[in-house]
Amino acid sequence: MHPIQARVALARHACRLAYTLLKTQQPFDEQRYRRARHQSER
Repeated sequence: MHPIQARVALARHACRLAYTLLKTQQPFDEQRYRRARHQSER
């Protein structure tokens, strides 16, 4: 994987995480994060 692709993926992930936190206004949910990550890996 090219460094730029990795950087874009990381940025997109961070944006999605921050957006989710803003929307829910709740502390970081590790279980939900793991499930979402597992789902996207398939």
